[in-house]
Amino acid sequence: MASQRQIYTTKQAAEILGVTLPTVVNWIKQGLIEAHKTPGGHRRIMRSSLSSFMATNGYPSSEMVSIGLVSSNQILVLTKEPDLGDLVTEWLELKLNVKTTIAASLFLSGVAIGQHPPSVFIIDTTTVQIQLSDTLRKLASIKSCQNTNIILVSGPRGIPKPPPNTTVLRQPLNLEQLRVTVEEMLTGTNSNGA
Repeated sequence: MASQRQIYTTKQAAEILGVTLPTVVNWIKQGLIEAHKTPGGHRRIMRSSLSSFMATNGYPSSEMVSIGLVSSNQILVLTKEPDLGDLVTEWLELKLNVKTTIAASLFLSGVAIGQHPPSVFIIDTTTVQIQLSDTLRKLASIKSCQNTNIILVSGPRGIPKPPPNTTVLRQPLNLEQLRVTVEEMLTGTNSNGA
């Protein structure tokens, strides 16, 4: 049973991390992941070593979530504004004890979603030029993201016709309002409206 697994093969570790087998082997050789060899010469990785590597390098995974090694409440923030991303992530991590990831582009958001689908996806529409309806449609088509809550951070005027199933928060961003909105989304008490 996965929840009782204490030792991983390099192949299992590669699947958990979403990388190739040679990458895991290289990380072991570089001393980034602690492993030992069996009498037959095969590498084995202790769960504690894999967990430590993942925590150090920001690699949460669905298996690690299921066995309680990382928080399942992941927040993904898409913004090109580093100050806003840092402010939002620090505030949410401090107030709600959640794991946050900042992505500066749609591509990096896709990578983050592939590693661990977010519980809440915060999109800064003021700095990231995207086709909002296309982006949201693609996000909805990802099976693992069907329950992802979406917050759009807009300029002071808002978004004229907000897409359905999104929450719009206007700039200047009220961090306490953001915290309450995210907390409601995580606890299932949010009505998904602006």
